[in-house]
Amino acid sequence: MEEALCSENSSLVHGRKSGRVVSASVWGARVQRLGWIVAFQIARIARALRHRREVWQLTEFDERALHDIGLSRSDVAGALSQPLHSDPSIILAERAEKRVRKAMRRA
Repeated sequence: MEEALCSENSSLVHGRKSGRVVSASVWGARVQRLGWIVAFQIARIARALRHRREVWQLTEFDERALHDIGLSRSDVAGALSQPLHSDPSIILAERAEKRVRKAMRRA
């Protein structure tokens, strides 16, 4: 790849790739987008780990307390058995909502 540094339409040109001219502002936008993607993924994993700690506290609840919030011990164990990067609170919310809908259909 030939490295050229010239001005075209008031932007610096970093190089040519398959006949296309790529400007510095395009490269900057790509790097910025990559940075946002990485930051978003790190935040998502951090949130999942924080929620996992909170769900882990549910293991100390007795069966009655879990039933009051619409969960069972197997729901909690199943949610915690998911990979570390996944959010177990989403699984628990879906299971509790499913039980509520099922109870409403019976009534």
